[in-house]
Amino acid sequence: MGSVIPKRYLQMVFYVYPDKNSGDKGAACGSTGFFVKHQYSLDGKKRVKGWFAVTNDHALRKKNRGACYPNPAIRFNNAGHAETIQTNSNRWIRNEHRDIAIYPLFYDEVHADIEFLESLNFAGENSVSNEAVEMGGWFNHGLGDEVFMVGRLLDRDGKEMNYPSIRTGTISMFPCPVTEDEFLIECRSIGGYSGAPVFVCATNASPPTNYRTRSLIKLVGINRGNARAHKIGNTGMTFVVPSWHILELLNSPAAVAESAKMYKQNAEYERRRQRGLDSRSPNINDILKKYTNKGGK
Repeated sequence: MGSVIPKRYLQMVFYVYPDKNSGDKGAACGSTGFFVKHQYSLDGKKRVKGWFAVTNDHALRKKNRGACYPNPAIRFNNAGHAETIQTNSNRWIRNEHRDIAIYPLFYDEVHADIEFLESLNFAGENSVSNEAVEMGGWFNHGLGDEVFMVGRLLDRDGKEMNYPSIRTGTISMFPCPVTEDEFLIECRSIGGYSGAPVFVCATNASPPTNYRTRSLIKLVGINRGNARAHKIGNTGMTFVVPSWHILELLNSPAAVAESAKMYKQNAEYERRRQRGLDSRSPNINDILKKYTNKGGK
């Protein structure tokens, strides 16, 4: 990479554990995920924000994509320390084929230190094209563009706080039949990095991109795992599920329904707060008891 990666990209990452106890201990197991904010239009009128945790579907399952963990946990940095929260497996919205899972979150003000990636900063399917880049497209991305991945280096990922690490590389292949319709990235993935966000950077560092007048960072997708080859094993390359498949899941009926439900709850909370019925600020554990322990019902 030719420049320093902004701190906010480290703050939008969380760690995934099989259960809350593992997260509290900072056990050397699990994967990575990241926080996303997506905006909906309900009934063509109300603009509703949806707040989600995003990771791989396989990160929530036992080995070899077995049964789901009943209460997988996510751990993130909040107010200067690592905080672990338990989720309910039934509330994760999944696309098993694409290996993506998203989890609807709760009242956003309890996450003062968390960065949420706006879905507007996803790379679009029509922005990935060498031809478009060569025609002068500032916002397009092509083979050889630099990428960085933010995730967990197990045993070096932090105990009292999360300390994500960075891996860098380049786009090697576009989604096509031989890559299972995924990106192939020249960037090594190992255990712990599953579910990590992968960002593409357009810079004016070298031809044929020297006409780009500023640096642009977009989410190109989510790390699924290393690419393996016969008699070679880990090739040092990584499969990345394109960002537009994450967007498809965010726009699914289940995700829209969850966001509408959370919008109503947040509005009711605000009414209660203004009437003085709530004597204290929202507590993350109180909210979780209502929304996760019983599958959000």
